[in-house]
Amino acid sequence: MRRYGAHLSEVIAAALRRARITRDFFRHPDFCGFGGVVAVLWQGGARSCRGISLRALSFLSSVRALCGGAVGSLASLFGAYQEAVGAARRVFDLLETVSSVRIP
Repeated sequence: MRRYGAHLSEVIAAALRRARITRDFFRHPDFCGFGGVVAVLWQGGARSCRGISLRALSFLSSVRALCGGAVGSLASLFGAYQEAVGAARRVFDLLETVSSVRIP
């Protein structure tokens, strides 16, 4: 019962640590993505008064969206990497376990 409780505490601590890392990692791309929208619209509005075409403004907005999507996929890739590291750690722990069963 004690061993199970200790392992359960480790699992909960690891899950909470992963949740905090994921939260922090997703926060920055989201902020940058919304900041990019604001920057493109701000600069586009300012330059439209100086003669930038609607075509160029839509191009800049499309480029920002593509870059935002790439950064967002990096965030999900990081989450998958964290899951793979945890799974590999468990597999290696199992491989290093000495069996109590004796084979004659």
